Amino acid sequence: MKHIKYISIVLLFIILACNKEENIIYINSDTITVKKPSVLLIIDENGIGDIFYYDRIFKATIETCQKNNIVLYTDFLNEFNNAELNFEILNNYTKYLLTKSSKLLVIIANSKYENYLKKLDLSHKNDSVEYLFLESRTKIDKIHTLYLPMYGASYLSGKISYLNFNNYAVVVMANEINNELNDIYSGFYDGFTTNEMQATCDKLVLSKDGSGFNMADSVYRLYFERIFNYYVCLPACGNTVQGILRGNRDYNLDVKIIGMDIDMTPYDKNIPFSIVKNVDLAIKDFINDWYSNKNLPQHLNLGLESGYVDVVWSKNGVVSEEIFNECITKYKEEAILKENDYENCYK
Repeated sequence: MKHIKYISIVLLFIILACNKEENIIYINSDTITVKKPSVLLIIDENGIGDIFYYDRIFKATIETCQKNNIVLYTDFLNEFNNAELNFEILNNYTKYLLTKSSKLLVIIANSKYENYLKKLDLSHKNDSVEYLFLESRTKIDKIHTLYLPMYGASYLSGKISYLNFNNYAVVVMANEINNELNDIYSGFYDGFTTNEMQATCDKLVLSKDGSGFNMADSVYRLYFERIFNYYVCLPACGNTVQGILRGNRDYNLDVKIIGMDIDMTPYDKNIPFSIVKNVDLAIKDFINDWYSNKNLPQHLNLGLESGYVDVVWSKNGVVSEEIFNECITKYKEEAILKENDYENCYK
């Protein structure tokens, strides 16, 4: 694991121990003893640049640390060839940062690290250090967990799609090993096919690993072979969506593409609405609460009902705002109840 001190927002109030000789002032660095709150962000190096998820986490953390004058450190973890070694180093590094900080928040932003976190040696943990893990639907001892479930918003999107478009849809998935992607497909499928035997919702799986999140060129070539046949496409594939959008533009086709993670209105004229996941706001709120010494819940579940996950209308006019709002009013509560039932199956 390589350590990169990405940004130092270090404005120390220096107690000077100095001698003055004419116009020369000598400062003894040993007297710089002021410790400040620090955040250590652990993020997947392959995620940076995705525009949608990891970039928003990264940006939100930087902005919140700047606002509160918090020292920010970042570490980038690659795929876990040496996972146990990485976490041994992380343990030691956390102990080191504690000697330099008044208090420390360690944010680990990748769900695939969950099994290793459960083995993490937290014997050094005290009131000066807190851990936040994104994302887990289950509690982990001594670690705060944040979870933004997508089933409810996906269900609602499927419902709106079927009612406003035709009955033939596809969910393009980066892989099937990511639980969230399976939740998105299940939710959209259930909403799209509810009470309709003739509705078809297929899945197109791009890879067996994380490479499916960065296959824009491959999906562009695949577009005319597979995707253009559908009336609706939900891309659950990270930055790979760029290939789908490009295919829709270049072939001048009319596939309705549901935006994912952010409001994707500016990206394509055929985006009727987007499933928005405000993970950046959740991160900002958590860091602010930690900085303000508020009581931090062990587990936060912020789904459709919370407002952190939502379905937002696109001004492109593919669906009129009036019809969209009618669908939200009529089916949002149903989607929330469906999400609660779905999540209860995992308890």
